[in-house]
Amino acid sequence: MLNVNEVKEKLKRALEKHPEVVFAYLHGSVLETEHPRDVDVALYVVGVEDPLKYELSIAVELERCLGKETDVRILNDAPPSFRYRVVSKGEVILSRDEEKRLSFVERTVEEYLDFEPLERTARRELLAM
Repeated sequence: MLNVNEVKEKLKRALEKHPEVVFAYLHGSVLETEHPRDVDVALYVVGVEDPLKYELSIAVELERCLGKETDVRILNDAPPSFRYRVVSKGEVILSRDEEKRLSFVERTVEEYLDFEPLERTARRELLAM
């Protein structure tokens, strides 16, 4: 069983060593169940040239820190539905720039509200095929 507060503290300490991480969220099953399969972390970063390579390398580092499989996803260019799920249901574990984080949350909610009806319509049309 994972202690969520302990996970958050370990993640915060590890991520504080990475100045490129502007803010970070813990999200997913680790917040919803006592026995999660993995730990989901979402990061907003600056100055990262290869996001996929960065996600993989930091995931390995965080897995070592936690002793649990860790899935890392960069928020910067993620789809609105994913970003919305993270900011609405996740928990902030690090924020170096609260103004930037709140601006990101506001933009995410606006984009999600614009995008969600289109996604719902597309899903209905696909199911009707």
